[in-house]
Amino acid sequence: MTLETLTTQLNQLNTRFDEINTMNALTPEEQWRKGMMLQQIGRELKKLRKKLI
Repeated sequence: MTLETLTTQLNQLNTRFDEINTMNALTPEEQWRKGMMLQQIGRELKKLRKKLI
């Protein structure tokens, strides 16, 4: 994995995080969905970290 590819993927995850973090989750279902999306970003970050090691 090149540094450019890694940087691009991190920027995409950061953009998704910002979008999700600014969502207004008013109902329990929306809060659950927001939490699931944030967990997915966390899993993707973990995969990227493993590629760095």
